[in-house]
Amino acid sequence: MPLQFVHDEKLGEDVIQAREVLQHMDWFNAHATEIGDQYGGKYVAVADGKLFVADSRKEAHDLALAQGPTRQPFVIYIPARMRKMVYDC
Repeated sequence: MPLQFVHDEKLGEDVIQAREVLQHMDWFNAHATEIGDQYGGKYVAVADGKLFVADSRKEAHDLALAQGPTRQPFVIYIPARMRKMVYDC
């Protein structure tokens, strides 16, 4: 379920940036299966509903920043071989 923000009072810059990153993470989670299948072994950055793929974290980050006003894209490494993770709480 996407995050919902109820009111927009005067927000600090850090809150605005955190909100952007959470929205990018939500988009990534909705598309994670396709991304994992196509871009194993790469870094991907998500910004404004767009995907940027590169060989390094910095390159993916810089590609995303160059394409739009978003200041903090979500960047993650996609393992070459996806594994199921089991967490024991």
